[in-house]
Amino acid sequence: MIFVVYKDYCYKTLLIYNNVYLNKFDYEYSNVMDKIKIHILRKLYRHGKIGESYTPIENLKHGLPQSERDMSVINGVVKELHNEGLVLLWKKNTTVSLNPMALDKIKEIIGYYF
Repeated sequence: MIFVVYKDYCYKTLLIYNNVYLNKFDYEYSNVMDKIKIHILRKLYRHGKIGESYTPIENLKHGLPQSERDMSVINGVVKELHNEGLVLLWKKNTTVSLNPMALDKIKEIIGYYF
């Protein structure tokens, strides 16, 4: 699986193949992925998408800059979050919600302390 996650002014691309970096932009890749993870978790938490209340994965791209709205990257981030146990996938992996058993860890990641 190859993700195109960064374009510079010369339209060179950073390609990631199974977490092996094929270019020198490692720092930008980690920042983009962390930013998208936090964006997804915050959006789901703000809208109350916890447990059986879910939203389509396509809705998660809203609020991101145009350069970061690549659905293959967003799908990859959602799969990573699912593997970490932070989100649940519904309806043949087309919708997503937060895992209610992991809310404490999610609040710690996104910075909400109550």
